[in-house]
Amino acid sequence: MIRTFILVMCASVLVACSTGATKPLSPLKESFDKQQFSNGVEVFTYKVFFPEPKIVPADRLNRPVKETTNAKSLRLDDRLTQRLEAEGYCADGYRKLEQVVGYGNARIRGECL
Repeated sequence: MIRTFILVMCASVLVACSTGATKPLSPLKESFDKQQFSNGVEVFTYKVFFPEPKIVPADRLNRPVKETTNAKSLRLDDRLTQRLEAEGYCADGYRKLEQVVGYGNARIRGECL
């Protein structure tokens, strides 16, 4: 009985971990600025503001450990794609000119194709 329960639980965990469903994006403060030049070039700057990383208790060597925030954990590309679709901007796609992840904010500058 216990063995069957353990097998069912392991199978459930494997199925839950292997599903390809993506989590919805958590709401963050953001800004989107666009600019069109007289030669037809369209550029944009997308900024996301997030809570500053917290200092967590020290590790075994008594060093403070800081949570890290990176572009992957923020899903910047997904957020930018959603924003471009909502704005109806860069319908033919875009090229990243710059991506910066700083302390409490991230920025992507791009150019429409």
